[in-house]
Amino acid sequence: MQPTTALCGHDTCDPYVRRNSVLDEPGDVVLYHACDGVRHVFRDGHDDGLILTATAGGWALTRERHVEVEPGRWALIPDAEPVCTGRPDGDHWIAVHHTGRTIARTDTLYGCVARAARFYLRTSG
Repeated sequence: MQPTTALCGHDTCDPYVRRNSVLDEPGDVVLYHACDGVRHVFRDGHDDGLILTATAGGWALTRERHVEVEPGRWALIPDAEPVCTGRPDGDHWIAVHHTGRTIARTDTLYGCVARAARFYLRTSG
């Protein structure tokens, strides 16, 4: 029998701990809770991701790019600044692009994160 390894690749992490959550109905965007406490947002069909962080009164998404850091070794490298922030707005949640433009408005936090992720992690096809 082959030993099972957690998704993170750490031998000390429990491979059976559920670390991901589908964010909304289309089911193409997931939130992955990494063992180091970082929350990553991924979309089906897209190699890059986003890092979800808490801010005063809301949240932020920072793009992370899937790059080859040396031959045969890949990593997710985060950008220096968030691409958008989100916050409650009355009885809704909004996501605001770093230019100030509102890119998503929904009635749930996770729905707003998912819509913002789709904006930044567009797929072809």
